[in-house]
Amino acid sequence: GAIPDRFGLSEHEGVLRVATFETDVQTSGITPLGTEGGTLFELDHAGGLAPGETMTAARFVGDLGYLVTYVERKDPLFAIDLSDPSDIRVGGDLEISGWSDYLHPMAERGKLLAVGTDFTFWGDPVLTVSIFDVSDIDWPRLHDRYQLDAEVSEASADHHAFTYDRT
Repeated sequence: GAIPDRFGLSEHEGVLRVATFETDVQTSGITPLGTEGGTLFELDHAGGLAPGETMTAARFVGDLGYLVTYVERKDPLFAIDLSDPSDIRVGGDLEISGWSDYLHPMAERGKLLAVGTDFTFWGDPVLTVSIFDVSDIDWPRLHDRYQLDAEVSEASADHHAFTYDRT
């Protein structure tokens, strides 16, 4: 599979977590990898997520992983519990309009900020910033959403163009 961006790889407590989009079958998943004798091996795999959809963003925060997929103006956000890398658990998913290209953990625990695109009432693309409440991985919710007077942001393609100031 293909890794969506640089945030599709993360090391946490000696485990490499990999978010992948499997292009041949059009599904997404997460695989934690351990090491033994200098060789990587699969600890578990949660795959087959969002058949027919493209992964647009991934982020790992501590013991949790988040994937965003996209198809026909819909943006599912998946929350995955990785606290036991040999028994990962896919929690709930939230489906909203548009899609997210960049996910950023917020200082407030259980909140995830997303930069992406939604559509106006007339169907035109509009730059959108969303805050997700992911404090309960079985029930991720949209906390707030704001549409800006723009179509795109450089942050969608380059995380260096994004600044988060928690003050």
